[in-house]
Amino acid sequence: MSMSRLNHRLLILILGLVGWVGFILVRFPGEMNPDSQSQLEQAMTGTYNDWHPPIMARLWSLFLSVSDGVWTMFVFQMVCWALAFVLLALTLARLGHRVGAWAVFLVGFFPPFLMQIVNIHKDVGLAATVMLAVALVARTRLAGEKTPLWAAVIAGLLLLYAGLVRTNGWFVVLPVALWMLWPAGLRRPLRSGLLMGLAALVLVLPSGMINHGLLGARDAGALRTLQIFDMAGIAHVSRDLSGLEGHITLEEIDECYTPVIADTFYHARRCGFLWDRIAGSPDTPTGLATDIPGAVATEPASLGGMWVSAIARHPLAWAEHRLRHFNAAMQFLIPGHQAALPAIHAIVDGQPAALPPLEGAARIMDLVRYGPWATPALWLALGLGVLIITHDARRRGDPLATLSLALTLAGCSYMGAFLFIGVANDPRYGLVGGATILTAVALLIPGFTDYVRRFSDRLSLATLIAVATVIAMLAYRASVPDALYVALRGTL
Repeated sequence: MSMSRLNHRLLILILGLVGWVGFILVRFPGEMNPDSQSQLEQAMTGTYNDWHPPIMARLWSLFLSVSDGVWTMFVFQMVCWALAFVLLALTLARLGHRVGAWAVFLVGFFPPFLMQIVNIHKDVGLAATVMLAVALVARTRLAGEKTPLWAAVIAGLLLLYAGLVRTNGWFVVLPVALWMLWPAGLRRPLRSGLLMGLAALVLVLPSGMINHGLLGARDAGALRTLQIFDMAGIAHVSRDLSGLEGHITLEEIDECYTPVIADTFYHARRCGFLWDRIAGSPDTPTGLATDIPGAVATEPASLGGMWVSAIARHPLAWAEHRLRHFNAAMQFLIPGHQAALPAIHAIVDGQPAALPPLEGAARIMDLVRYGPWATPALWLALGLGVLIITHDARRRGDPLATLSLALTLAGCSYMGAFLFIGVANDPRYGLVGGATILTAVALLIPGFTDYVRRFSDRLSLATLIAVATVIAMLAYRASVPDALYVALRGTL
């Protein structure tokens, strides 16, 4: 190893240590949200439910034996995230890919990601553990060496946690696991991607068994959120209340339904009555979504038959409803700031948002967080471009491009799952897809000159897709009022 290469790795290590320790100290002890607050309460009381996958609360309960502060989960997530990008950057530097090493290093410090990872929630845990598992195996795999047993075991445990920490976690885990265990499976990436997507859906059942059995969580009826959301969307589009007769009117559907988020129908929201009338739920003291004082809890109903029947009767209405939600979740053709928390609260509450325009530094930070460059739609566009460039990477025997392909399949599969099972809307939902796909793009930098020479048509098409996506988002946002700053028009 040359002294220059060694010094380069040492610089990455020092800057990574200083940068990440400084960031952790500045943002210590992390930021909580309602989801993480609920999981912390479960960890403290020892009473678990599966409204949020319980493995995070279970892990947090172990951390609480060391300290009763919220900081332990924050530090765990941050250390995994920091180690992932520093280790992967060091691996590329060891192989002589200096520019690629710095590109990967900087992905970890990408400002929109930094704004998300300070939050203590399962999305950060999922992204951080998947990326660390990748970095541990890539350390030897990219050098053509055998992965040590200790690294394989740790990577496996990290991927198990990632698969269980979000309902759709397996969609990102399986493509990564395929790269680790059977990289030859990536020779036909589209077929492999579809098969892994189906496998991820199948794994929902054993995941529930682990949550309820091994992890001791009770069923909180989270699936009913998707079922009620879909049935309401189908009724809104088709104008057919079959299955919902006597529970809600079309006028109430039109008042309550929004493709942006399902929250209007539960948790004491303005239309929680629909949940109460057809489902009930054990997730509140009374067993009702609205938690009406003195109400009698109802036995949780099985909505599977009603749900499947509604989809079978109106498959096109279901498809339109799912596409409209997917558009909102990917933050594609939406008004500016529609994914911002105050705007989401306004939608759920049925009240208009009216905030004064931001100025100065606050405006700059707002542009960083909510601009088109921080949206799942752009990550999907970049992912499609990377798939075009790397679809034959395994057949070409290119290890870096093969890892790039695996990460892209992971990110696209994860975000694609929102088309079928998404019910909510939050900028953090793009973190996992963004981290995997932006890292995949960075991994292509060492071979960029070769790609220009051999695959200029692929690069041109990939660039066109990304640019067209950004232009479409900017044009749409310029044509409609902003969702949050109502005095503005055409904001990002």
